[in-house]
Amino acid sequence: MSSDQRRVEIQVDLFGTTHRALLIMGLTPQELIRAIIEEFREIEYLSSTPEAYQLVRLDTQEILDEELPLLTQLAQGRHVQLRERMPILPNGSSRLNQHVYLREETSNTIYKLWWQPAIIGRSDEQLGQNELVAVNLSSHQAGLRISRRHAQISVHNGQILLESLSPNATRIRRGPQVIDVKGSAALQPGDLIDLARGQVLLRFMQRPEGTP
Repeated sequence: MSSDQRRVEIQVDLFGTTHRALLIMGLTPQELIRAIIEEFREIEYLSSTPEAYQLVRLDTQEILDEELPLLTQLAQGRHVQLRERMPILPNGSSRLNQHVYLREETSNTIYKLWWQPAIIGRSDEQLGQNELVAVNLSSHQAGLRISRRHAQISVHNGQILLESLSPNATRIRRGPQVIDVKGSAALQPGDLIDLARGQVLLRFMQRPEGTP
């Protein structure tokens, strides 16, 4: 990077906290998003996939064009926000109005749950409700041990519930406690959803409601 490149300071809002960023000429929104992901890897619910996010100008709520350099879209001192890119909700679902995530412990893959019921399993076009699979474990090294419709997460009366859909074991590990899910059970932040007898572990996380 040439030391004489012009730099412009902006403010970046990241899940409710504001950070200073110095932009160089030619930097695009996707390149800044990749830099943010690299810099803030300690945020447990931050995905490693840049395509999961977009940048928005806070003053106009305008989504920045991914292909154009940031400095052609922003002026000195502008304030932008990193936002999760919300998908179109599948048929048969409703929006999950809480910030709910699952982290696969082996790969650190982050799954943001946008809808309910959010099915955990494997994608299969031959089965019904395939579009409701929110956590597709087909590519996991133990994926074949996971039922195509293994479990699902939904909200009832403000509680986030894990429901077993398979005769194969679904467990919740809560510290030293192990809960066999027969029917449904309430989830708490930090719980590990244990599938395939410990070969797949999904950590349940919630982002505080006050953050965007």
